Amino acid sequence: MRLRKTVEPLAGAVFFLLLAVCTGLQGQPPEERELPCGAEKIDINSATRRELETLPGIGSARAAMIVRIREANGPFRSVGELRALPRLTNKQFEKLRCRVEAVRPPAAEGAKPVERGGE
Repeated sequence: MRLRKTVEPLAGAVFFLLLAVCTGLQGQPPEERELPCGAEKIDINSATRRELETLPGIGSARAAMIVRIREANGPFRSVGELRALPRLTNKQFEKLRCRVEAVRPPAAEGAKPVERGGE
């Protein structure tokens, strides 16, 4: 009985805290949500393999894969395109997402836009 009196108010407070956090993030595209990271973002369209390896969940193989994809298909349009990396879990992506950005280089005059297959 005593435990119930202490747990119920705590559970209510946690519920309202989660509700406040969740409703504050709704309505924004996933790439634009601000997540607490505390670190400067790395541009996946210009980062070197070594820079990519400093990201959570990105080892040398994944970093090399990101560079190869970028070289073969052009710049990433959004951070969300990293979801296509093999064996990258949602949890790993969420940790990674707040540490990277996809800055599009300005198009040269008369340049043809990059086409991505399968999208």
